[in-house]
Amino acid sequence: MTARLPRLATILAAAALTLAVARGAAAQSTFPLTLHLSGTTSGRVSVMGSGGGALCDYTGGVTPCVVQITSGASVRVAANAPAGQQPGLFSSGTGPAAACGFSGCTFTMTAAADLNVAWAAGNGTIATLTTTLIGDGKGTVSPDNSRCQNVDPPQGSACQTTYLVGTPVSLGATAAPASRFSGYSAGTSGAGGCGTNAQCDFTITGNASLTATFSAITALAVTPVSAQKAAGQSQTFVASGTFSDGVTEALLPGMGAWYTQAALNSNRFSLAATATGTRVYAVGGIIGGAPGSTLSEYNPATNIWTSRAAMPTPREGVAAVTVGGFIYAVGGNTTGSVPVATVERYDPSTDTWSARAPMSAARRFLAAAAVNGIIYAVGGETVSGTPLSTLEAYDPSTDTWTTKASMPTARSFLAAGAIDGVLYVAGGTNSGGSLATLEAYDPVANTWSAKASLPGQLGATAAAVSEGQLYVMGGSTGKNSVYGYDPAQNLWSNKLFMPTGRGELAAAALNGIVYAIGGLTGSNNTTTTNKVESFVDSLRWSSGDSSIARITQQGVANAIAAGTASIHASLGGFGCGSSCGSLTVFTSVPTDMALESPVNNSTQQVNANFTISGWAVNRGAPAGTGVDAVHVYAVGASGPAIFLGAATYGVARADIGALYGSQFTNSGFTLSAGSSLPAGSYTIWAYAHDALTGTFDALKSANVLLKVPVSNGLMAIDAPAPAAIVTSSFEVGGWALDRGAFTGTGVDAVQFYVYPNDGASPGVFVGQGSYGIARSDLAAIYGSQFTNCGYHFTISGLGPGQYMLGVFAHSTITGSYSIVRNVHFTVNATALMSIDVPSPEATVSDATFAVAGWSIDRSIEGTALSGVGVDALHIYAYPNPGSGQPPIFLGVATQGISRPDVAGAYGSRYDASGYLLMVDRAALGLAPGVYSIAVASHSAVSATFNNIAVVRVALP
Repeated sequence: MTARLPRLATILAAAALTLAVARGAAAQSTFPLTLHLSGTTSGRVSVMGSGGGALCDYTGGVTPCVVQITSGASVRVAANAPAGQQPGLFSSGTGPAAACGFSGCTFTMTAAADLNVAWAAGNGTIATLTTTLIGDGKGTVSPDNSRCQNVDPPQGSACQTTYLVGTPVSLGATAAPASRFSGYSAGTSGAGGCGTNAQCDFTITGNASLTATFSAITALAVTPVSAQKAAGQSQTFVASGTFSDGVTEALLPGMGAWYTQAALNSNRFSLAATATGTRVYAVGGIIGGAPGSTLSEYNPATNIWTSRAAMPTPREGVAAVTVGGFIYAVGGNTTGSVPVATVERYDPSTDTWSARAPMSAARRFLAAAAVNGIIYAVGGETVSGTPLSTLEAYDPSTDTWTTKASMPTARSFLAAGAIDGVLYVAGGTNSGGSLATLEAYDPVANTWSAKASLPGQLGATAAAVSEGQLYVMGGSTGKNSVYGYDPAQNLWSNKLFMPTGRGELAAAALNGIVYAIGGLTGSNNTTTTNKVESFVDSLRWSSGDSSIARITQQGVANAIAAGTASIHASLGGFGCGSSCGSLTVFTSVPTDMALESPVNNSTQQVNANFTISGWAVNRGAPAGTGVDAVHVYAVGASGPAIFLGAATYGVARADIGALYGSQFTNSGFTLSAGSSLPAGSYTIWAYAHDALTGTFDALKSANVLLKVPVSNGLMAIDAPAPAAIVTSSFEVGGWALDRGAFTGTGVDAVQFYVYPNDGASPGVFVGQGSYGIARSDLAAIYGSQFTNCGYHFTISGLGPGQYMLGVFAHSTITGSYSIVRNVHFTVNATALMSIDVPSPEATVSDATFAVAGWSIDRSIEGTALSGVGVDALHIYAYPNPGSGQPPIFLGVATQGISRPDVAGAYGSRYDASGYLLMVDRAALGLAPGVYSIAVASHSAVSATFNNIAVVRVALP
């Protein structure tokens, strides 16, 4: 069945739509909504809006209910009722409520409004909405001012609420911690459109039914699994939950949930509570109108309270704390309203009490907490009711008390807790009334400091520490406020209100669950209760070692000191287990860096990119190079810095790896930039980004002058020599440079043309040679930047005659083939040959490749001999041409291959002039490198090797 919310008014009030009138403002900030309640039965109207809400209950007569609504707020009013009861009917609305009818409506508050609500038979046709909750998860479905839930306490599998047919229904689902809302299904009579959204609005057309599924969490994981930060930096962690419906989603902090537990074995207030092992203990308190000595033990596994050995001194206003498995009852008020300094220790293993050294003076209504095995008793009052600021420390190992620095704010009925070696004191009362003050005590420094105040004033309150957070709850006049304090942020957050508001209660925490025990209820604190309610928070973060890293409840871990701290997340008592994270904190060291190019005070070519390169490492990195980016800027003589770009980082630098260790090998950076810079003087700045600190903490610079270069091209053809007589296949070699270049040789390509008829005929492009061959002789003359200025090419297959060779070098300064040299040569008229395969300057990747072409000796035509004039072809490979290394004999070519093209040019007898040799690289030991393939032709006429052709190739 559907249950009303007996505490909905206070729950909604906490949501901050207080609906108070802001007086004296130039513009109206709130408007009154006046509800005129009447009818023959009782009823309730809920008023909810974008900011909070209120309740108006009707029990008879004509009752006005005035609620102040924030201007512009969206307002929802509803008068639905429990199953079998009469829902209300809205009518006669004015202003923005004019259109309200049936049992609910929504409107925007733009002016003052009146609205009638009546509960009477005959108002209309009643429809019942039945909501069924299924699944292994827990949650609540709220149809307007009713609630259906399967927790605290469960209300059955089917919950019912009534509306008038035609009412627009507002339905919302809320999952409990460690559960998720999976969706609605099986909706009827208007509810069929409800799906996966938790909020569903529909118009009820008759008796309706709807099923809501809640799924339990099955796994919780933290990402990143591991992170590294330098001290002083922060790392954000994210928690994701996987649920039984197969959905994985990010988890967020929330307000938590309260559950009802087994009640104490007697009503009591002004008691104390603590926990040790697997049990929670309630100590003393006012029982039956007098200080009691009762000790009650609670077992969460069985939800049962058991009486244990009575405390020797009956007390109320007592403090209780656990150290080393023992429970210490400190101070309090005994029979006759007499404060005591008494300290008694309880041993749960033997169920016995023993006296310990008393405090220096009697105190009651004090608080106590333990820090690193030392008990601190703080505040309280004297027999005259004077609040105290006294702080005393008790060492259980020596059974002695020591007076410490006084608390800044004297108070009694206060709450205390210890987190990460710090004592926190919250709320309480003094002569000025209830307090919102939070003060922290550092036992090492013996000093106090003020922290963020409580969101509200709380006297006669209680506190417990769970998973690194201080929970303060309840207070005088039956308050049910609950606040959570995060010391990592010095920030309070609102938690879900306690179901039972109360003061002079006790609180304790065990295994991530906070217990609120006993106390006084009612607005005048007149009713004693034995209620026990437990609080389970939503997503909670904690650090395994807060001295290394402290984490906020938003998942931001702050790195403090060197070491590794585990990062835990939990949800409703469900933890991350083996899927938690970790943060390794390192002490950052300055980043090491070098800018190697451009050279300082060098000159670069304007309108052309130049290379910015070097290396950067942070040797404090536990892994990797410790640097993750390098940014480059150019700063001119005037004007702002110009961003040239982010360099490519991670270039292999074996020299740096050898110097600092292999993890720093990939520490090089390079960037080609600068073409957009106008001529002038610049400072090039390279900034290295420290991966540990997340800052650019190292920089290097070099001065450069950008000038417009003037071309000064130089070139030579070393081979063939002028007027040389060559065979039909020959090598061309030489060098080319442009002295106007500020870097490099000033040449980046060389092309070759052959002009027949000694240059009288148009040139024919025969190929692009290889450029960049080392020429130490030229480096000695012009400087080391021009070392690699040599070129090479092979020309093959020319017929007899006189030719001119044109060599064209491409200048990087002019951007054209502006450096030109010519040489005249003659091709021998008789001994002719060609290497057709491989082609000049080719890269040959195949494991087996062909050397093929043709060869003839026309001097055979004046003899009686037959054939092509060539009777053998020997083929060699010269490694690293010019190095002087001995040649590798590749083999004797197969002859007699038909070459109709040669026969067409020189006569039919030369048809069989072709040759072929297949070269197996592995079998011949041809390692990767550059080779000159030489084919030596043996003349059948002269019986000598009278012709040779050469082609240069690269074998990768």
